Amino acid sequence: TVDVSLGGCLSTGSTSVSVIGTGPSQTDVGITKVAPPSVQGGATLVYTLTVTNYGPTNASLVTITDPLPAGTTLVAINDGTFNCGSSNSTITCLGSLIVNASKDILITVTAPALNGPITNTAHVDAGLPDPNANNDHASATTNVIAAPANCTTVPPSLLAPADHGNVNSA
Repeated sequence: TVDVSLGGCLSTGSTSVSVIGTGPSQTDVGITKVAPPSVQGGATLVYTLTVTNYGPTNASLVTITDPLPAGTTLVAINDGTFNCGSSNSTITCLGSLIVNASKDILITVTAPALNGPITNTAHVDAGLPDPNANNDHASATTNVIAAPANCTTVPPSLLAPADHGNVNSA
């Protein structure tokens, strides 16, 4: 309701107003991660991250954060159209995704030497409100199997003759 007063005259009225346009932008980006179920200690291990934009809008400020598991050493990053770097054992990738597009990022590390499981979790953020935060993180667990010990072998003493005797072979 609006009241207008001019020169001592008062007028009151009301009307409906429609606002035309779009609301705040949002997009659903998601991430998956795949790794082998097991690896020998000290061997290379490849994590495959797949980032997907499910829409409804393009995402031009996609950020992926992937802290590497303790004991692993970064070997290489195949980032495709993303721009990735490493700092303090955390991989950070920046890029963009149009609606319904997916991109893969391969991260190769050296596995730790000790036995046991290692879990790697990555997170994606589009820089916009995300209607489905449940698919914004993904984890993969790999069981590290320690490499066999390097044992030196000593020939069995039963093959040597007692008291430095002579051996004739036929």
